[in-house]
Amino acid sequence: MGNCYVSKNGLSDLTNHFLNSNVIDKEHKIIIGTYIETKERKNLKSNTMISQGICVGYNGNIDINKIKFGMIHRYENKIVELYFDNNIKLVFVKNQNGCIKFVLTINDLKIEKNMDSQIIKNIKSINNNSEYIDLILKII
Repeated sequence: MGNCYVSKNGLSDLTNHFLNSNVIDKEHKIIIGTYIETKERKNLKSNTMISQGICVGYNGNIDINKIKFGMIHRYENKIVELYFDNNIKLVFVKNQNGCIKFVLTINDLKIEKNMDSQIIKNIKSINNNSEYIDLILKII
């Protein structure tokens, strides 16, 4: 598995590769959600074949990086950390003022920014073997 590479207008094409998904950032085309790992199983609806993953858009082919694990920390600020294959880490932090910031780390590349309020409003529970990804809802 690797990063997800898409053309400039490919955000809707990306979400079509997921069964259920949430767009985290439109600028960098960061999408997390559930998917079926193999193309041969695409028409099957069994939950036992569903995985959680992340897609980060650049230019080219589509690959989804599978989630390894996720955790939530509750201190003064709420923090959710999600770890994916290929050294990808996605961290969400809710500040004291209620603003949610995400930090995406892929090897030496680091993207850090506040989430768009419109994107936050559109985040939904996925509910298909997505216990790690749905941790994000606990801080929103």
